[in-house]
Amino acid sequence: MAGGLAIGAIWLTACGDAGTQPPSSGRLAFITQPPAIVEGTVPLAPAVRIAIQDAGGNTIVDATNAVTVALTATPRGGTLSGTTTENAVAGVATFSDLGVDRPRGGYTLVAQARDFASATSDTFRVKLTFATISADSVHSCGLTVSGAAYCWGDNSDGELGDGIAEAFSTTPVLAANGRKFAGVSVGWLDGCGITTVGAVYCWGSDYFGQLGDGDSTDQAMPVPVAGTHVFTSHSAGLLHACGVVTGGAGYCWGNNVSGQLGSGDTVSSTTPVAVAGGLTFSSISSNGYHTCGVTTNHAAYCWGWNINNALGDSGTETISTTPVPVAGGLSFATLSVGRNGTCGVTTTAVYCWGSSYLGALTQIGSGLSFATVSSGRYHTCGVTTGGTGYCWGGDQFGQRGDSGAVVSGNTPVRVAGGLTFTVISAGIMHSCGVTPSGAAYCWGNNDYGQLGNGTTTSTTGPAPVTQ
Repeated sequence: MAGGLAIGAIWLTACGDAGTQPPSSGRLAFITQPPAIVEGTVPLAPAVRIAIQDAGGNTIVDATNAVTVALTATPRGGTLSGTTTENAVAGVATFSDLGVDRPRGGYTLVAQARDFASATSDTFRVKLTFATISADSVHSCGLTVSGAAYCWGDNSDGELGDGIAEAFSTTPVLAANGRKFAGVSVGWLDGCGITTVGAVYCWGSDYFGQLGDGDSTDQAMPVPVAGTHVFTSHSAGLLHACGVVTGGAGYCWGNNVSGQLGSGDTVSSTTPVAVAGGLTFSSISSNGYHTCGVTTNHAAYCWGWNINNALGDSGTETISTTPVPVAGGLSFATLSVGRNGTCGVTTTAVYCWGSSYLGALTQIGSGLSFATVSSGRYHTCGVTTGGTGYCWGGDQFGQRGDSGAVVSGNTPVRVAGGLTFTVISAGIMHSCGVTPSGAAYCWGNNDYGQLGNGTTTSTTGPAPVTQ
């Protein structure tokens, strides 16, 4: 058996003898080094090229030997993907699809070929540039600009999607074996991603069938939502999930004890069922025990649990298993359902309703113009049209992110640090946001590493997700 395995500076031969690489009349040399900084899972560009050389450093142009590359030992377990063995052509082996998953600095590649001295590349760093982020209970997931999903926090139910389902991670781990997504959404103990062709894959806890794959078995790796629907958007909630398909119909699955699936009954389903009423949605948001959606003509409808005017229908407090219009006649661009309240963005302001807002439809932050809003359990966060982050509501663990005293209230407070955001996601007791440069920050409760900063220490102000 030819070849061997490099571990640190040690060469293990096929026979199992350890020692330095045996002397030879030739050597390997990196003639195209890895870039100094590379994006996680993205193929290194330009392609890594390794020459087979004689003792004088000249390329042996008729060499066709197999050359293998590997990562040197990495303390945080980075994995090298792509084709790691290539035959040389005219004395040069070209590796065009190599990628590394874990973000960190200090990576090097080692090149090996039988009967030639090995070579080690220059040091390079792997970083993650985030496009969006989603936070919920005890974990968070972010989607990079390359479409890779990374998650961090609790993993006891497989909610990190890395196939392990144990312990937790305080730093980002690659989910779904690198499967590419167009969007990602985190639920209570699960997560889902939607692909560019409209397929939804989910992972984690499945007690009520919220993974939508036809059973109630937890999954540590993503499984496809059942059926042939082509989804345009998706939202994971407490114990159920919903999505909008091509054409605007709404579908939901999972727990339905309060009618939160909108199917006209209270029967839970492990596969998608149609939202009743024939409405055409642009988006749906699911959380807690109720669900809300915005139609293509900007009307808001809600269904499910209705204590403290959760459905926004003027306080009837009657559970509805089908969509009912939100009172007030406002036109919404988008909305976000939280555990105890819902908030929506109109063309001019943010309005909220539900138990966190004493049931009434309430305008938040008069004078502020919001582009996005995200409701958690006890708090809500939004990003203004100028990119400033504000949060309001509960602040038990500093999830409002203003770095001040832990004080609750429905007056928006600016997220500390002078950061500019493109999106902020409010979870149960923590929040996360992404800056225009693609950096991710989280704040609030961190018992399970859901802030992704390498610790389990909570913080009342934004802390960068570890790179």
